[in-house]
Amino acid sequence: MGQKTCQVLADFVTKLADGTLQGADASWPTHGAILVFMPGLINALARRSSAFKALPLHGALSGEQQRRCFETFQVRKVIVATNVAETSVTLSGPWSVIDTCRERRLTREHGHSSLAPALLERFCAKDSLQQRRGRAGRVQKGVCFRLVPRGLGGIWFFVGS
Repeated sequence: MGQKTCQVLADFVTKLADGTLQGADASWPTHGAILVFMPGLINALARRSSAFKALPLHGALSGEQQRRCFETFQVRKVIVATNVAETSVTLSGPWSVIDTCRERRLTREHGHSSLAPALLERFCAKDSLQQRRGRAGRVQKGVCFRLVPRGLGGIWFFVGS
């Protein structure tokens, strides 16, 4: 993901977490976790904010580090996850999923003459997007935002419930 996309995402998450997102629905919960799906190990949301606590969730973390995502904090929790949170881990608290619609997969189809596998970033399959969407609202009303880059220009946010 590009730097501009990461910055737009970080701004969006901050506004959603602190309740200042323009056009927000009044019925959205003012508490509960936000789950962000991003490819790779991303530190874009690691900046300090009094509105939320950002926590990483990916396969390279130890079990102890992954368990932090299940802890309760005094501020809203934002879990920044790779596709490990699609099926390997069940988080009951997120009311919102922000999905970049991207993933990293081990593949041999990378256009090089070598047959060595490579970890490449690509758009997710539709069934993965549906699985991610289902992570929002397991215990309360939820909403899913999909962040999709539009060429070299702006960024679209798609909202689904």
